Amino acid sequence: MYFPGCFYFSAEESLMSALRPLQLKLTAKPNTRVEIDPSDLVADAIAFYKGPTFDPDRPVRVTFVSQPALDSGGVRRQFYNDLFFQLVTENQFKLFQGTNNRVLFHYDQTALGCGLFKTLGQMIAHSICQGCAGFPYLAPAMYYYLTSGDINQAAAYASTVDISNKEELSYVEKVKAILFSV
Repeated sequence: MYFPGCFYFSAEESLMSALRPLQLKLTAKPNTRVEIDPSDLVADAIAFYKGPTFDPDRPVRVTFVSQPALDSGGVRRQFYNDLFFQLVTENQFKLFQGTNNRVLFHYDQTALGCGLFKTLGQMIAHSICQGCAGFPYLAPAMYYYLTSGDINQAAAYASTVDISNKEELSYVEKVKAILFSV
């Protein structure tokens, strides 16, 4: 099965080998300075990543409004950690469904049309290329599907824990009870 816009790694290729050329590009370019208001972190980040000053080949140097700190890496990591945590927990754009540490993408035509999923992907990739943690909130099945493209491998990591809709969960539990009672 093919998921449009997704890339997969061959058995010989790892995430790090794919990211290494991107990381080298980033270290060769000057920083782009971005000023973030912590009380409006998500909106500021999205405006930056969707705006004309964003260049994926340049690392960011983050400063927080009214907070004296030099960004030698720690402020940037804090920015990405806080950004992704707020995107998942506050979910103001309805991008996710599920518990905070096992989210699945939630289909939302408005978010898709506005390019929010693409912007999220750019933020995650940019974060990883700069040595930050990336996006540690995906359910394992979603992670394995995005990285391998293999629905069978992803299915091995699927769990009823990832079903947030109570009605859907009850149907799955009923089918499961029927299958395992035989």
